[in-house]
Amino acid sequence: MPDEPVPPRIFISYSHDTPDHKQWVSGLATSLVDKGIDVILDQWDMSLGGDLGHFMEHGLTTADRVLVICTPTYCKKANDGRGGVGYEKIILTSELLRNTQTDKFIPIIRVADDDPSVVVPTCLGSRLFIDLRADDPAAFEDLARDIHRMPANTKPRIGKNPYAQTATGAPMAAAASPALLPTTTQSLNPISVYDQAITIARTKDFIAWRHLARDVRTKSLKALAECRHQLDAHLQGKNSLNLQTDIPPLLDIGMTAVAPMFAMALAGVESGLPEIERQEAVLDEVINVAGWTRSGYSILTDFPINLGFMYHYLHGAMAVQVGRLDLAMELARSTFQPPNGRERRRVCEHHGLTGWTPVFQSHVTHSWRYLQKYVKREAWIAHCFGSGLDAMVAVAAYGYGLTLNELSRSMQDTLRSDGTWTPQRDDFKDIKYSAIPLFFCVDDDPAPQRGYQLFLRAHQQVPAIWQHHHIPDHLMPAGWEAWLIGQANWLAALNYHCFLMGGESLLPHANLMVDIGITRTRPFQKDN
Repeated sequence: MPDEPVPPRIFISYSHDTPDHKQWVSGLATSLVDKGIDVILDQWDMSLGGDLGHFMEHGLTTADRVLVICTPTYCKKANDGRGGVGYEKIILTSELLRNTQTDKFIPIIRVADDDPSVVVPTCLGSRLFIDLRADDPAAFEDLARDIHRMPANTKPRIGKNPYAQTATGAPMAAAASPALLPTTTQSLNPISVYDQAITIARTKDFIAWRHLARDVRTKSLKALAECRHQLDAHLQGKNSLNLQTDIPPLLDIGMTAVAPMFAMALAGVESGLPEIERQEAVLDEVINVAGWTRSGYSILTDFPINLGFMYHYLHGAMAVQVGRLDLAMELARSTFQPPNGRERRRVCEHHGLTGWTPVFQSHVTHSWRYLQKYVKREAWIAHCFGSGLDAMVAVAAYGYGLTLNELSRSMQDTLRSDGTWTPQRDDFKDIKYSAIPLFFCVDDDPAPQRGYQLFLRAHQQVPAIWQHHHIPDHLMPAGWEAWLIGQANWLAALNYHCFLMGGESLLPHANLMVDIGITRTRPFQKDN
């Protein structure tokens, strides 16, 4: 099975009211760590001479959730904008303005005055809080569960309407689910395929692996070719298509066909065995599936490309999750044969495989949302990665590698013959045609922050991304700063605002060059 999932990461914001209060906060942090939660706390993570401003900013922006320990002193400092609490409030307010629906900030009532106006800071007045004034174990349990996104009570599924009737008054029969695959392949369950593949990999029985791979590949590709008739039937009589409601069911049909093949490939990546870990060939086989009709509805002509997009990110995610960033980047830089005999293209440079999919008419937002929803809901994905959220964390981690690779490639294109590169802040300001969509770093869930932490686990492999493009280490901080501006502009066009007042970036990976030890100077700050 995959490595242990990345634990949720929290930052505790509080005021140093009294020694007893500091001790209580430390005790709370310790109890949360015991519950499998990674806690950022100044009492543990700050040393004399450390940069307090950087600690607060980095902690607030990289944490999955922020616990705001509310006391009258804290509330007054926050509302007045004084001290470290006031500085944290600026960052906190900026995130709230950028995303009003976020549940990242959890007010915790520790001490409260009789005046209800100072129970929580004004900026958090409408947020649901938790009361720990009495140190109630049940309340603490609710807090820990919420941080893990594992509530004690979950909403049940909606049942069937028992009163539905036909026009004649007879009870309405339940709608039959469409048969997505031919009967001969319905037994090819991706979870079973994955488990069988993992078992074979552990025994290193490569003959059994080849036999299983051949059987799974044959049946999956046959099912994919045959599902073209279903896709045509789905579109019959429709003069226009709604990208949000009409397209996802088409992709579901295609993904059902190839899921067993994808699951086995992910098992190969996870195995770490040189004989079976390279699974780039799956991409070519799906995109150029035999028997696919390249005529008819225009959005179906290159339909397999959309499945290639899904495989690309799932493969990269699994490779990063098991600590093989290098393997993930090998697929990204590999080439594939587009349909109709065109020249081979690099995966990371083909917009259809990175997010601008044909079936969504190159609307990258819809492509990304489909990927996100599919990954989070499918049982076979959760089985392979540990959970749907863990899969999205790994997808985000892979995204950080892809965007760094794109920067490196762009710098290589403008590198002078003598190996120098003089950065200008405008170099990458217009990256609206970037091959890598940037939703992985701004989505409204824990995946962006946790994905960055997963990416940093492979910090020793990160420099190889730009070194592959012959970029010296000392050029990267300047290139990275210019790239951040371009990324912020790309996201701003989609109403994601990624800079604080003063020019500092809110993107999780903004301080990448500092975090992996290439420089000590954060972007947009001058050396002292």
